[in-house]
Amino acid sequence: MKFLETKKFFSKFIEKALAVPIFFKIMGIAFGLIVLFCIGALIETRVLLYKSLKNQVEEKGIAITKDLASRLASPLLTGNLFGIYELLKETTQSHKDIRYILVLDKNGHIVAHTFEHRVSEELVKVNFEEKFVPYNLEILNTEEGKILDILVSVFEGRLGVVRIGLVDAPLREALQKATKHLLIAIIIMAFIGIFISYFLTYILNMPLSKLIFAVNEVSTGNLKTRVNIITNDEFGSFGKVFNSMVENLEKNQLELKQNEEMRQKLIEKIIYTQEDERNRIARELHDKTGQTLTSLKIGLKSFESGIEKDDMKNKLESFRTLLNSSLEDIHNLAVELRPPLLDDFGFLKAVRKYVEEFENTFPVKVEYKTSGFSENTKLLSSLEIGLYRVIQEAFTNIIKHAKADKVNITLQKKKSDLILTITDDGVGFDMDKIKTTSGRKPIGLFGMQERIYILGGKFNIKSDINKGTEIYIKVPIKEEA
Repeated sequence: MKFLETKKFFSKFIEKALAVPIFFKIMGIAFGLIVLFCIGALIETRVLLYKSLKNQVEEKGIAITKDLASRLASPLLTGNLFGIYELLKETTQSHKDIRYILVLDKNGHIVAHTFEHRVSEELVKVNFEEKFVPYNLEILNTEEGKILDILVSVFEGRLGVVRIGLVDAPLREALQKATKHLLIAIIIMAFIGIFISYFLTYILNMPLSKLIFAVNEVSTGNLKTRVNIITNDEFGSFGKVFNSMVENLEKNQLELKQNEEMRQKLIEKIIYTQEDERNRIARELHDKTGQTLTSLKIGLKSFESGIEKDDMKNKLESFRTLLNSSLEDIHNLAVELRPPLLDDFGFLKAVRKYVEEFENTFPVKVEYKTSGFSENTKLLSSLEIGLYRVIQEAFTNIIKHAKADKVNITLQKKKSDLILTITDDGVGFDMDKIKTTSGRKPIGLFGMQERIYILGGKFNIKSDINKGTEIYIKVPIKEEA
């Protein structure tokens, strides 16, 4: 369990560390190395300094003890205790770090000392050799701290030994003082190092920040963005490659835009040509073919009055009925090719008339609403024709495929936009499936979409199986002056 918890902890730690910006990662590494270096340097320097000061103290203590031993030789030979105590007093006054002085004979008995009270036997035995030694050092741990006990033989040990106890307070004070100065110096150097690291990290991170900013700008479609990197390192090379890539993208986008504009102009020209051709055919049907059939109908009527046989009259009647049907079909075709209401009354009334005729022809209930328009609103001819054809195509699809009982069509004017929505309660369809199915493509939907795009609008269609279909169209309004 502990292993899993530790593993989970490290996983979270690594995950959070990876989420930190690279600037702070580099600064963190630099700061960590500087701190580790400073701590290591402080410890190593303190150890070396302690050893150096300790050696100095030991050498000083040995020199003092040897000097005192040489001076005690004469008083010890003559048994001059007063002289011995005078030397001890003089030595302690000259050196403030001396805690005590002991003078022992060669058998380890105390001859003189500087303690105010009785000397313990443990202190006497802690640093005494019966055999001759020139000098010996012992470190004593006391309540006052560490004491360096230095033993030096007097006259090769024949007259005894002298022991001086040096306290380590001056040593510790000197070490603390040196450590303080060292610490200040290290902190100053650390701040300098951190400043240099920040400066270098900023220099390293600056081109990366520029690249990230440029990539974000390009992702939003701003292909004018370029990276200005003056370095000749890997970032500089990457910046050159990035600029070259964006230039190629800009050229390709310009070519695509030009091709799209040409395609839209071509489609627009085809649609306008188609509308002109429809107008011409509608005029031909109405003005020529219609008039010709009407003249033929009148001629048959006059011819019928001069015929007495019933069978011939019946045949002429059937011909006249056929002509009436043909005239009505031609009229309907001419109206469909070019609705006269668009020219006479405008778009809104033409749509209302179309909806009424649709309801009278098919068993579908249509609810038509408009809002935001004035009674005399007159749109540009291209906009009226385009929207009218889209409505025709939508209602044709409803009859052919939707099997709907009710249709809602709404026209709204919001500020400078016209919003057209057509919804039905039919069987619906799967748009993605239609697009991916091989074979016949939704040409009607594609035609509606192209017409709206040419008008500079937006086209959206939503449909679900057994939930009906909704067509949403938004185009900028262009009214005739």
